[in-house]
Amino acid sequence: MFLTIKRSVVRSVVQSRDIGIFKLFQEKKYATVELWIKPGAKESNVVQVENNIIHVQISAPPRDGEANKEVIRFMSQTMGLGKTELEILHGHKSREKILKVDIDNEEELKRISGILESLVLDNKD
Repeated sequence: MFLTIKRSVVRSVVQSRDIGIFKLFQEKKYATVELWIKPGAKESNVVQVENNIIHVQISAPPRDGEANKEVIRFMSQTMGLGKTELEILHGHKSREKILKVDIDNEEELKRISGILESLVLDNKD
C-alpha cells in the first residue's frame, strides 16, 4: 500500500507600506528604495526624485563593482547610516537598482526621505 502525501505550498504574503519614497517591510525589519544610477559623473549627487525613484549621479566608473561600492558609500553618507545598513538587492549590473535599508522605524524613514528630497532642491539652485 502506497501512501500519497499532498504537499501544500504555503506562500507568505509580505505586506509593505509606502513611507515617503521608501517601501517599509516591518515584519522583515527593512525598507527598500528604487535608484536610477548614472555612473562616471564628476561628483556623486542626488539629481532628482521622480515617481518614487531616486536619480543619483555616481563619480565611480561602471566597472568591477566600483559604481556599486560608491552607491553604498554615497547613500550611507547621505542618509546618515552605516555602510553595513545598506545593500543592493537587485541591479548589480544595471542602472536600475533596489537598495535595501536595514531600518524599520517609520520616523527615521520620513527623516531620510526629507533629506533626500531637500538635496534635490539644493542641487536645483
